[in-house]
Amino acid sequence: MKNNLDELIELIAEVRLFLELKQKTIIDADQFTSHTQGHINNITRRILALEHDYKEIKDRYSDKPEVFINFRKRAIEIQKEIDSLS
Repeated sequence: MKNNLDELIELIAEVRLFLELKQKTIIDADQFTSHTQGHINNITRRILALEHDYKEIKDRYSDKPEVFINFRKRAIEIQKEIDSLS
């Protein structure tokens, strides 16, 4: 059984992959604009923040379950934002 930290790493990887696939879909559909690029840049910053927070959780808060719940919620919010890109 994987632990919570492994799950967080997988969540980050899934969100990154989801963004890459969505970006490719938008480019292939010839719908890529500077507005879209701005959204992608913001989402990328949020993913980088998740990665930073993962390191902090690993070092300081791995014994607090509420931290993992909040992390998952943030990852889901980012996925929803990616899904709404067009």
